[in-house]
Amino acid sequence: MYVEAFETDITSPFIEFKDYARVLNKHVKVFIVTEDGVGLNNGSASIAGALSKYAKPELMDTEKQVAWQAVADDKA
Repeated sequence: MYVEAFETDITSPFIEFKDYARVLNKHVKVFIVTEDGVGLNNGSASIAGALSKYAKPELMDTEKQVAWQAVADDKA
């Protein structure tokens, strides 16, 4: 197993990987870790309500009844 770790400043959409020849045409996993909150943690994006534009309030009561009935049926 080969592991490469490095730090860099992201200043463009591209990241320079100095030893790219070693992993060229190979399957790799890339991890990006930041010190500060990014994405969902800093409020710039939220999963809560992400699908709200598709909501149909008139179906909410029906959906709740069906969901509770399914849970009750599973418990019986």
